[in-house]
Amino acid sequence: MQEPELLRVEWLDSNTHDGWHDPKAQEYSALPISSVGFLIFKDDHCVVLAPSASWGEHYQVCSTMTIPRGCITSITKIG
Repeated sequence: MQEPELLRVEWLDSNTHDGWHDPKAQEYSALPISSVGFLIFKDDHCVVLAPSASWGEHYQVCSTMTIPRGCITSITKIG
């Protein structure tokens, strides 16, 4: 099996604020995230990365992350 592409994906994630707080004193914004991993799957709706992969005799991946396309701000190929 051919080694999958290694990518850096910049994306915006949601975040929450637990407990009681003054909404006027709180800063609300999406959280910028940078994720690096092997490209496992992509389509019009999402990109799936895995930080670890074995593509030898038994192809396996570990800890996949699915990132919605609407949240992605940039994708850069590494290497």
